[in-house]
Amino acid sequence: MIDTLTAPICPGCGLDPELTVEEGFEDGFLMFPIPKAGICHFVCPRCFVVMMNRECFDVQREMRDKADSRIIRVV
Repeated sequence: MIDTLTAPICPGCGLDPELTVEEGFEDGFLMFPIPKAGICHFVCPRCFVVMMNRECFDVQREMRDKADSRIIRVV
């Protein structure tokens, strides 16, 4: 699942994750994944802005829907 996460273009400096090697940042964006959640924090190597992966809002919505389906309500 971590292989499918995509970093957004940095909102701070505009660095495109696809162009990090050409810009001189061989290691690319630093990743801090949240295990089994499909969510990852990315840190820009140029300006150190922390951002989420592009799919994080869809994943969060799915997680809330799954959690709601597991809640038992006593009426």
